[in-house]
Amino acid sequence: MRQRILRDQSYIILMRGLGLLLLVYALLFLGEGGRRLMAALSLSG
Repeated sequence: MRQRILRDQSYIILMRGLGLLLLVYALLFLGEGGRRLMAALSLSG
């Protein structure tokens, strides 16, 4: 039972970390550097 609780907690922490990472990426893409990065990606792609 204890193991399951630990696993659930680590899963919640992992999801929070991923959400934070996505938020940072979104802010970067919305920012000035994000536009430059998108232009570079579209040129190389």
